[in-house]
Parts: sequence; C-alpha cells; structure tokens
Amino acid sequence: MLVVILGAAGYVYYSATAAQGVLDVTTYPEGAKIYIDGGEVGTSPDRITGIQLGLREVSVGKEGYESYSRLFQFNPGSRRQMVVYLSDKDIERGPTFERIATTSGGSLSHDDKLYLPTTDGRLYAVDKQSKEKVWEADIENETFLYQPVTKNDLLFIPSFYGSLYSLDQETGEVMWEMSLPERLVRIQKTESGLLGMSFRSQLTFIDFDGNIIWESDPGRILVSASLYVQGDQAFSLSERGHLVSIDLANGNVEVVEEFEIGEIIQVTQNDSFLAAAGKERMVLLWDKENFTADKKRLEFPGLHRIYLSTDYLLFADNQGEIKAIDFDTGEDIWRRNLYTPTSSYAFFEDHLYFGTHDGSIFILDKDTGEVLGKRSLPVQSRITSISTDDDPNILHVTNRGGLITTLFLPDY
Repeated sequence: MLVVILGAAGYVYYSATAAQGVLDVTTYPEGAKIYIDGGEVGTSPDRITGIQLGLREVSVGKEGYESYSRLFQFNPGSRRQMVVYLSDKDIERGPTFERIATTSGGSLSHDDKLYLPTTDGRLYAVDKQSKEKVWEADIENETFLYQPVTKNDLLFIPSFYGSLYSLDQETGEVMWEMSLPERLVRIQKTESGLLGMSFRSQLTFIDFDGNIIWESDPGRILVSASLYVQGDQAFSLSERGHLVSIDLANGNVEVVEEFEIGEIIQVTQNDSFLAAAGKERMVLLWDKENFTADKKRLEFPGLHRIYLSTDYLLFADNQGEIKAIDFDTGEDIWRRNLYTPTSSYAFFEDHLYFGTHDGSIFILDKDTGEVLGKRSLPVQSRITSISTDDDPNILHVTNRGGLITTLFLPDY
C-alpha cells in the first residue's frame, strides 16, 4: 500500500513498511532469542522489521545468561539499535554488604579488610572473605570524600571540612584528630609521615602523631592524581605539564622538566610509570625509575578516561569504547566497545576488570580485549572500586549506591 499526501511543498510518500519500526539486535554472545512484548521474533544478531508503532518492550535471553530487556519508542520510520553484553550466570554473586550512607568512591583494600568511607561521616572496616562488618566509626558532622591510607597499624583519612583523622586499623578507635588550614584532597604515606595536597595545591607534611612538620606553596596548580612518593622525594605534574619534585625534608619545590603537552585532562599511574593526556592531543609517559620521558601525539576524541597497564595505555571514550595503544608506535593493539562508560578498573595477570557507570563488571583478556564475561549488579549504580585480592577468580566490587559485592569468577 502506498499513501500519497499532497502538501504545500509537494508530494510526500509513506509506504506501509516505512510507517513501522526497525530494530537491529546484537548480543554477545550471539544466539540469544529476541522477544517483543513477550513474543519471539528472532535470534541475535538479527534485524527485526515491521514493528508496530508505540512503546515496545524488547527482551533477549540465552541459556546460561540472565535475560535483558528495555523499552523502545517506535515512531514512523524509526530505526533503533540494541547492543547487549549478556550477564553471565557462571559468575556467581557472593555476599553483599549494604551500607546506610552513600559511598564516596574512596574505598581502600588492605590486607584482609576493606575500608569504606561515606559521605555522612562513617568509616567501615569489612572482612573481605566473610563480608562481615568488623567495626564502624561514626564521626558526627563530617564528610569523607577521599581515599584513606594505612601505615603503622593506623588508618589516616582527610575530611571534606579540613580535618585529618587517625584511627586504629583493628578497632576503628579515633587516635587523634587535627584541623588543617586547607582541605586535603590527597594524602601519600612516606616512611616518616604523610604528605598532603590541598584543593589549592598547598602541600603539608604531617608526622604520624599529627604534628605539622612543614607547609609549602608550590606556586602552581598541581594535579593531585599525579602525586607519588619515591624515596626522600615526591613528584607531581602541574596542570600545565610541568613535573615538579618536592623535598620531603623541607618542602622545597623545584621544576624537574617542562612538557609541552597542553593543559592536562587525564592522569593515570602504576608503580613504574606516570601517564598524562593533554588538551593538545599529546600524551606523556614518565618513567619513574629511570627519570626519562616519552611524548606522543595520539588521537583520543571524546576522551573519558585513560588507564595504564604494564604493557600499554588504554583510552576510554564517553560512549564506552576502549582502545589499547602501543606507546612506542602509537598504533592500536585492540579496540572494544562496552557501550557504557567505564568508571573504575583493576589488572591482574592476563585479565582486565572494568566497572561501568551502569553497575556492571566486565572481564577482558588483556592481550586481545576479548570480553570473557560480564556481571550486572542488582543496583544499577556506578562502580567506584574493584579489588582482586591477588586472586583472579574473586572480585570485591563497591558501587556508588552503597553496596559491596563479592563476585566469584570461573576460570577463563
């Protein structure tokens, strides 16, 4: 049937087929049954045509995987796309610990415990195997936004309102509290004390008894995520790409090198390297041990995050695509689209673990980017931290909704 409508601008044609919806469905793995409003219409991958207009529920399901569904609005001529990584039932969801408050995203995994700060002034210690709460510290009128550090059987954590707290790791008892001139956004432990960086890049060195040893103004804005300690010095990048050294004995700050990479937009580091992406599409890789640097011009449109493995750089965009880059050549090693932005990650042996904004965990092969498995959590909230506990088959996952979940993975 052909309908012809005469308008002021001339003829507009609508066929009966064009007035119905079209849906392209892709699932990983393939072979999932496709249902629209409960009726089976195909097997993925497939293009479904002739869909009645209006709001339709589209579902996919495959044996061994959790079913997935979502709603689509089909208007005349609508063409929709549905790409789904199915959640693997072989990934067993273990004990879950639910907190009262919203997580700040600064959880810390250390030895046999997870330490979990919250935005309403609570700090929890949780046994990583049993998921039982070991202790809870409730500090009135405080907010914790940043990750704690541990040293000498003590836990140190800065508050949003400018205090620094020291707690006993085993009991949660507050050992001391001190007020600081400025709120700290990052603390690094050293052999003799704590190096803190404030939101205005002011530096403060504090001993483990809560005494200020020195304060220093670096004279430039530093990127807190780039701060690291090595021996009797600390190092940090400025927002303009200058690498500075900080003498831990007296707080003297010196420029080590100036890197013309543009204003820094993302930083990542591991034990050996510090990587930074600048607005000029320049990427810096700084060798911490050998004091050498390499710069490359790399394309990263829509950059959301960068990650650093032992072998290469990972770029993630705001649509969920991840690509691994060989830093020597600048060439892609592999690409993978997870169709949801990543928010946290962990590496272990041959595997990558990515947490996402919609509350899922992806397990990828480090060398190929192949998705080995995926598990969605009950609460669709951004994953804020992942811990492997040196065991590739056990993951501890924390999300922004205040849920800590253990996942038991099959052998991949």
